[in-house]
Amino acid sequence: MKITLLTLLLSTFTLFNHVQAQITEWQSISNFPGTARGSVSSFVIGDTAYVGLGHANGTYYDDFYKYDVENDVWTPINDFPGAARSSAVAFVSNGKAYVGTGYDADNSFADFYEYDPATSNWQSIASIPTERSSASSFVINNIGYVGLGSGASEQLSNFYKYDSTLDQWDPIAGIGTDNKRMNAIGFSSNGKGFITSGNDGSFTFSDLRSYDPNSDTWNEEIFATYNLSSLSKNSVYQDENGFVHILKTGGEEVIIDLSDNSTTSEASYFTDERSSPIVLKINDEIISGLGYTGFVFDIEYQGTFQKLVTIEPPIAPSLNDNYSWGKNTTDGEYTYISWTNNESGNFDGNIIYLSNGDNTNYRPIDTVWYSQTYFYIPNSEVDINTKHYVKVAAYKGVQAVSSNEISFYPVFREGQINTPV
Repeated sequence: MKITLLTLLLSTFTLFNHVQAQITEWQSISNFPGTARGSVSSFVIGDTAYVGLGHANGTYYDDFYKYDVENDVWTPINDFPGAARSSAVAFVSNGKAYVGTGYDADNSFADFYEYDPATSNWQSIASIPTERSSASSFVINNIGYVGLGSGASEQLSNFYKYDSTLDQWDPIAGIGTDNKRMNAIGFSSNGKGFITSGNDGSFTFSDLRSYDPNSDTWNEEIFATYNLSSLSKNSVYQDENGFVHILKTGGEEVIIDLSDNSTTSEASYFTDERSSPIVLKINDEIISGLGYTGFVFDIEYQGTFQKLVTIEPPIAPSLNDNYSWGKNTTDGEYTYISWTNNESGNFDGNIIYLSNGDNTNYRPIDTVWYSQTYFYIPNSEVDINTKHYVKVAAYKGVQAVSSNEISFYPVFREGQINTPV
């Protein structure tokens, strides 16, 4: 099997001798059961994710669904009791969800509702003082904070916290009128709230700001960086190492290290390069879906979801010490090698790696099917009077786990013979 499409992938492989750590990849799960849509609201309570509201092609929705990640099942719950809408904000506190604000093309909303998963019922609570859409939220010590967004006539900079005992919204320090924005991403970590990205209708923010509830103050953590511009709403989660993951609108993943406020950018989640998918962390599981493909007048909303899964690496093959030389009409003069596959079919194939002289700088020269246990190294790949080293790596996805290496001197029968081994 000659290298064709895999040529594009081989550069991503790292050779490991016999052992490789687990890696992850995205696999399809059950599609969202409602109409494919954008600008949804989502939250996670315990082992269950909830997704609803949103809009598509001029239609606004009030339906909600819950997702059981263990059984890969979506189930409808009671419809949202307020008006159908998109761009509503949601947060979870003390095992209950709070969903409100948003718009329906004609109106922005200030109403809020509490969802109790024990009864699957919604209950109206106090409205936030200022109507808005595309607002932001975070939770610190089971207290929900909501602010920013697009108001009736301008973008907003104010913030409120919700007192569930008194059922009231209390104002806190705003982020400053110079920083008013909508579609900002909110999250919390280590007792502080954070806001990043967003826009004011003409300017796109790329900063990171933190809120300290003890002093009721905001602090600029990052003034500006390209990685934090145009991030996607409802796509943030924090992993077990404390790194914050957020998607850009084009699909790349941005990772924030809050220990030093550094940022990095990774490859896209989806092969169709969709924009604005949501991301939900359910215990240790990560799922992502919805969003859209296309541009402006050619938008197609997507209803598919994916789950981040751990892939076990294949077992390394064992390269045999014996080898031989020969010649045929297909390969010309060659060195014949063989190996034993120690993986029972749970891999995609083997990659042949060759090093010309130094046993360090290996390059891939071909791939073979998983059932093949031999290879002819053509003399076109080797040098005269040079000791060569070869490895065979079992690969699965983008993992490649290599065998032991053997060394050889190739034989050139047509006029030249290499130094013997």
